[in-house]
Amino acid sequence: MKAQKKTSFSEPAELPPTYVEGFSHKEKVNRMKYSKLHCGLLISALGFGGGSLGGKNFYGEFDEQEAIETVVEAVKCGVNYIDTAPYYGHGFSETILGKVSIEHSIFLQIHDIEFALVNKQWNVIKNETLPYLMSLKQSQEIKHIGISALPLSVLKQMVEELKQKYPGQHVIDFVLTYSKYTLLDNSLVHYGNYFQENKVDLINASPISLGLLSNQGPPDWHPAKCDIKFKCTEASNDCKKNNVELGKLALYFSMNQNFAKVTLCGDNKVDLINASPISLGLLSNQGPPDWHPAKCDIKFKCTEASNDCKKNNVELGKLALYFSMNQNFAKVTLCGMNNLKVLRSNLDVTMNGLTEHEKSVLKSVREKYFDSDLNLHWEGEEPEQYKQYLQEKVE
Repeated sequence: MKAQKKTSFSEPAELPPTYVEGFSHKEKVNRMKYSKLHCGLLISALGFGGGSLGGKNFYGEFDEQEAIETVVEAVKCGVNYIDTAPYYGHGFSETILGKVSIEHSIFLQIHDIEFALVNKQWNVIKNETLPYLMSLKQSQEIKHIGISALPLSVLKQMVEELKQKYPGQHVIDFVLTYSKYTLLDNSLVHYGNYFQENKVDLINASPISLGLLSNQGPPDWHPAKCDIKFKCTEASNDCKKNNVELGKLALYFSMNQNFAKVTLCGDNKVDLINASPISLGLLSNQGPPDWHPAKCDIKFKCTEASNDCKKNNVELGKLALYFSMNQNFAKVTLCGMNNLKVLRSNLDVTMNGLTEHEKSVLKSVREKYFDSDLNLHWEGEEPEQYKQYLQEKVE
C-alpha cells in the first residue's frame, strides 16, 4: 500500500488575488490557510456552502439580512470559495448570493451525477453535457468544469471513463464530494491513492454530515438511518454536558488527520471537492433537518454524541468540522453557514483549532460513538427513492 501525501496548507506569503484593499480584513486574510488547485487558483481551506441559504425547507428559518452579512463577512475574512446550485431552495440560495453582488461563477459543476445512473442519463452526461461545457470553456464563457456526487465510486467511475473517451485531454478540473471524511464515514481514505495518482485535489463538504454531527441535530429530511441518528444524538448530548459544540469537533477532526507523504504521478489534473463535513447537519448539536436521508440508526448514534457534547458545552459541529478539515486529500472544506455565530465558530476552527477541553471531548465522543472502522452513511438511499418515484410515474 502506497503512503499518502498530506495536502499542503499555509498562511499566504503574499495576499491572495481575492484580497481587496479597504474591504478585506487583512489580519484575518493573513491567518486564513490557502492551497493551490491544479487549475492554478489559490483557494481558502474553509469554503462557504450555499445549501444553508436554501430557505426554511432546507435547514429551517433564518434571518435573510444576517445571512447576507454572513456571506460578506466570510469573504472579508478570506473565504474565497462559495458553492451554490438551483437545487438549494429552488433558487433561493442563488437569490441571496445575488443580493451580495456575486454575479458570476468560476467553477461550473454537474451536480449529483449518481442520479444519472438511475434515470439512464449517464451517457447523456458524457456525450452531450460535458462536450457542451467543454465548448463553453473553450470560448471562455466558463473557466472550470467539475462534477459532484455522494458516492466516491461514482466519481472514480466518471474520471476513468473520461480518461478513455478523451485520452490526453483535460476535461474535469475539480470533483466535489460530501460527508465522506467525517466522524461517521472516512471512506475517502480508501480512494486517496487513486485520486492522488491522478492529481485529484479534494474539496470536502459537510464535515457535520448535513447536520447529524451538531448539537442542534439534523433536519427532519436527513436520509441517515435511525441507528446513525441515535449515535449522533448520544455524542451531541455528551458535548452539551461539556459545553462543547459537536460540529466544531467534527470540523476539527476532518481538518487534522495526518497521513504519510507520497510522490504524485499521472497527468489528469482534477480537483476533488469534499462537501458537508457535518453530514448535512447530522454531526451538530442542533441535529439534521427533517428531510435528512440518513437512516434512524445513524441519526440515533449522532443524537447520542450530540447529547454528550451538550453536557460538556461543546458544539458537535465544531468538532466535526475540525476533523474534516484535517485530512490529507481535500484542498477546501465546504461548510454551510447562514448566521454570524456559525461563521465565527468555523473561522475559529480554521485559524485556531480546538481548545484542550474541546479536544478531550472529541476524543471521548470518538471512542464512545464513532469507531474508526465504522462507515455510517446513507449512500444509495436517495437514488433508490428516486428510482421508485420514476417507476410509480410510469405505472
